[in-house]
Amino acid sequence: MTTERENQIVDMIKDGLTAIGAGSVGGCGRAYVCFSKMPIKQLNEVKRALERCGIRYLNEAYGVGKRAAYIGYDNATGNAWEKAAAIAKNLRSIGISCYEDGQSD
Repeated sequence: MTTERENQIVDMIKDGLTAIGAGSVGGCGRAYVCFSKMPIKQLNEVKRALERCGIRYLNEAYGVGKRAAYIGYDNATGNAWEKAAAIAKNLRSIGISCYEDGQSD
């Protein structure tokens, strides 16, 4: 069952996916949005929203720890990193505790 809250999360993610980088922020690597511990109901809403947006949720992500959404690989353009930063900012604005993070190659 899709909730109004889940739809709100989807909207925040989709808005963040429109972000475009202004250049490299340190080379190539993976960009993630990492989530703090949260109640299981909220985590499930986040997971479903990510899935609806085509974003993979990882219980454990390479180099950044647990509870992460893989946004994409940044090939020194800044685009994936900027998307991760925008998504994290949008989700924080609606009360979801998260931050952008990355793992360089």
